[in-house]
Amino acid sequence: VPPAVFEMQMRFLREHYPVVSLEDVIEGIQNQEKPLQGVAVTIDDGYRDTYTQAFPILRQYAIPATVFLAVGSIESGQAPWYDKVFLALKAYPGEELEVHLDQPRRFLLTARGSRLQAASQIMLWLRKQPTAKRREFCAELEARISLPQHELSGRMMTWDQVREMQEAGISFGAHTLTHPPVSRLTGDEV
Repeated sequence: VPPAVFEMQMRFLREHYPVVSLEDVIEGIQNQEKPLQGVAVTIDDGYRDTYTQAFPILRQYAIPATVFLAVGSIESGQAPWYDKVFLALKAYPGEELEVHLDQPRRFLLTARGSRLQAASQIMLWLRKQPTAKRREFCAELEARISLPQHELSGRMMTWDQVREMQEAGISFGAHTLTHPPVSRLTGDEV
C-alpha cells in the first residue's frame, strides 16, 4: 500500500471507528458480558517499510497496531522465499521461461504484467506443494536465474527496529519462522 493511501486509511479509521489493540479485540471476544466494538490494525511479515513508512503514520494517529513477523527473515535479514520467486520472474533475462510444475509449463514474459502473472501462477502452485517440493523448486529457480542481491537486501525490519516500535506501543506476534503455506505442513513441520 503506498504511504499516502495508508495514511488516508489510518486517518479514516481514526475519524470513524474506535481503533483498539488486537489484545482488546481478543478480550472482547472472550468476555461476552462486555462486548467490544472496534477496529484492530494488523500488518504481516515485517518488511522494512512497516518501520520506515507505516510506523510514523501509526504514531501520528495513535493507532495500536500489531505486526506479525516472519521471524526467520528478521533473524537472517534475507527476503522470504516468495519474494525471491517474484524477483526471479522480474529479473529473468529471456522472454520465455519453461518450468516443470505438475507438468511442463511455458510462460511468455514479454511485459511486466505477464511476468507478474507468471509469478502469481507459480506461487499458486507452490502454495499447494509439500514443503520439501516447494524448497526444491525454489532452489532450482534460484540456480537458474541470478537474483539481483541489491533488491533482496534490506527488505526486512531489524530487531532494533522491532524494539523501537514495541517501546512506542506497537505489538508483535509470530507469523511463522519461514512463512510456509501452513495448510501443507506435516505435524512434525508444524
